[in-house]
Amino acid sequence: MTKARQIPDSASGPVRMCVICRQRFLKTDLLRYTLTPEGRLCPDADKTHPGRGWYVCSDAACQEKLARFRPAKRRAGRN
Repeated sequence: MTKARQIPDSASGPVRMCVICRQRFLKTDLLRYTLTPEGRLCPDADKTHPGRGWYVCSDAACQEKLARFRPAKRRAGRN
């Protein structure tokens, strides 16, 4: 896995965490995914879809692991 890019102190804007590698990046550097009504992850290129979003960095290993990521199953058991 490649080393995550450090966020400089002079960087401005919101910071989000990759759900796979747990590294922090500027929101503009991450890809956002949301759930469709059928429960499948769908890319949100404009980052404007309503609801819970999951952010993933552009690292190939994280993108590969995202295919196995199932957020709906994890949250279903919580009350």
